[in-house]
Amino acid sequence: MICNSGVLEENEEEQSSHHLYIDHSAALEYVRLLDKIMQREKFYLIQNLKIDEISRHLMLTSKELDYILKKSKQCTFNQYLDDLRVLEVREMINIPEYEECDLACLAEACGFSNFADFETALCRVFNTNPQEFRERFIEQDV
Repeated sequence: MICNSGVLEENEEEQSSHHLYIDHSAALEYVRLLDKIMQREKFYLIQNLKIDEISRHLMLTSKELDYILKKSKQCTFNQYLDDLRVLEVREMINIPEYEECDLACLAEACGFSNFADFETALCRVFNTNPQEFRERFIEQDV
């Protein structure tokens, strides 16, 4: 099968199970494009964002994008989003207009639908808890 300029194929041994095979270099290009789109448009700030909403921007199916993320970043789409969201919270805690906000408020503003998801992502990305996170990343006036 040919899809998206020939990057999607079925291996002969996988034809019966219909598994996807995407060339490694094509997967890396799609990931670079995905990262660029996410940084520019900040789609990850949208709560409950679905993979099919983003895959359309890349002219991929949701299964193709899921496969690409698993192969190139070793994560799911939701983990990818949560990683970006945690990094956004890290940036926001040092913006003066947000200094009065607690982490739950910042996490929600960055797309997390609940604080437990933020805590899980925080542990995965920075291997820390919310209290240590704030202490570690808030800029101290010296």
